[in-house]
Amino acid sequence: MWQTDLYLSIFFLLSLCLFVFIKGRSLHKGDWLNPLSATVFLTIGVYTLISFVAVMIFVDADHKTDNSFSEVMWLSSVYLLAIYVGYQAQSNPICRFFYFFLAIFSFNNKNKKGSMIYIMILLLAAILSYIALIVSSGAGFLWISDTRTAYQLYRVGVGHWWLMYQWFLTAAFFWALFARQSKHLPSSSLLFLTVTFAFLLNYSGSKAAVLSIVVIAILYSHYFVKKISLALTFISTLAAITTFFAQLIISGVYADVGAALAYFVDYFYTTAQLMSQIEEIGHRFGEGYLTSLWFYV
Repeated sequence: MWQTDLYLSIFFLLSLCLFVFIKGRSLHKGDWLNPLSATVFLTIGVYTLISFVAVMIFVDADHKTDNSFSEVMWLSSVYLLAIYVGYQAQSNPICRFFYFFLAIFSFNNKNKKGSMIYIMILLLAAILSYIALIVSSGAGFLWISDTRTAYQLYRVGVGHWWLMYQWFLTAAFFWALFARQSKHLPSSSLLFLTVTFAFLLNYSGSKAAVLSIVVIAILYSHYFVKKISLALTFISTLAAITTFFAQLIISGVYADVGAALAYFVDYFYTTAQLMSQIEEIGHRFGEGYLTSLWFYV
């Protein structure tokens, strides 16, 4: 019975992904790369489906007959459907507030000299945040010599400095991309900025921070330089993932490819474990999700 429910939930989720992807293209005049398709490929594709495949490969057979697996699939479907319904309602109050907020803090690209000053201030703030992280964490220059170990063992209590380092650098990257007189950056300049900021964010120890710079650069290139085809994106993504895992193995974070792929187990399996114990833990009615809003602050 549990297998039938699991197959049904997977089929429904895949069908919903296809529906949201098609509707996303329709809402964006045929452009396949948009916030809805990003949600389908990343939030559902990676965190749910690829993670589920990793669970089926790396988790003991005794733990694969849990009804909570199908519950995670249904939960992901509800999540994706809620995002779609909220996204297509462009006139909702949250969107209006967001547009109003953007209008207040819109970039002034007429003053290139002033823009450089802002970038320098943001870079200086990032440097000071990193110095504070080195000093207050107790890890010292381990943040430079062995960043990943410092990230794993010395982040507790100094997370604000760690986050500020990332946020200031990311803000500087945004400013360098958008606050300029010309229509868009040349490809060579975009590549240089992307590599530079990705390298700097590598010293935060966060893989997501480095990846965010690459994602921003891809979106910038797609919308302001030249449209990226779906086929090219697929090939580039495979190459990027291969390079990403190779870097993790070479740097010693993972012993081999199998251990690196097993990393994806956590996303799906942790949620499944939570669902299986929800009666003991109790519902939070969105309380846990609200904490993630601090990311935007």
